[in-house]
Amino acid sequence: MIDIGIILIIIGAVYCLIASINDYKTMEVPDYLTITLLIMALVVRASYSIITNEWGVIMQGLIGLGIFLVLGNLFYYGRVFGGGDAKLMIGLGAIIGISSDTMTNLKGYLAFIITFLIIGAVYGIIASIVIMIKEKKKSMKKELRKEIRKNKNLVITGIIMGIIILVPIIIIKETILYLIPLLIIITPVLLSWAVAYERTYMIKTIITKELQPGDVITKNIKIKSGKTIKASFEGITKKEIMMIKKARIKNVEIKNGIPFTLTFLLTIISYYYLISSGRI
Repeated sequence: MIDIGIILIIIGAVYCLIASINDYKTMEVPDYLTITLLIMALVVRASYSIITNEWGVIMQGLIGLGIFLVLGNLFYYGRVFGGGDAKLMIGLGAIIGISSDTMTNLKGYLAFIITFLIIGAVYGIIASIVIMIKEKKKSMKKELRKEIRKNKNLVITGIIMGIIILVPIIIIKETILYLIPLLIIITPVLLSWAVAYERTYMIKTIITKELQPGDVITKNIKIKSGKTIKASFEGITKKEIMMIKKARIKNVEIKNGIPFTLTFLLTIISYYYLISSGRI
């Protein structure tokens, strides 16, 4: 099983690399990329199962696909991910279960998600700091202090809950689980940082001709025909852009995000290191 495991991880890493490059250049992950990742994973698993008569290989892929289908949709409808990121996560669900044992894979899925959240948080902070240094706006500190004061009770609750959960983890001595209380403690602070950063750096005004499908407008736009183009997490469509241009609206306020797909590549590499080193 280890050979097919390496092949699957390589496939996942290559697709994540291509998705990261696309995300950096165009701020989107094409559907054809995530669909072919899913098809490739299942075809490789099915072929291996047929050749070796080890049907657990394809079954574990389908189990992982089912679990990550639910997770991807939760992240998407919880407005943590865009559509491309959610589909990429679903595709990776068919990749990362590289053991023939269901319980081992379930433990691996948990490790993958925890690792992804931590790497995503670190990546987000580093990327935002780089942008802050380049743009040199001073209002970020003010917004961050405001958000931390606003979420003071949540921050305190996170620290208390993290310490409480840490106690049984110390007793059972499961290394990977130490990351859970860490996440609980830092999440309220990270949320405050994210809101402050969004208000300071992510919202910008552009001229209408620079609009692209998928751009997220910050507020509803009323046009002369009486129609309203609603601000939504999914972003505006090509048809809506044409309506805005036809209405001769000169400037539009949009939310400018950070290319996030690189987090998947870093996570799958870290995940394989944890698996191969016996840490999970």
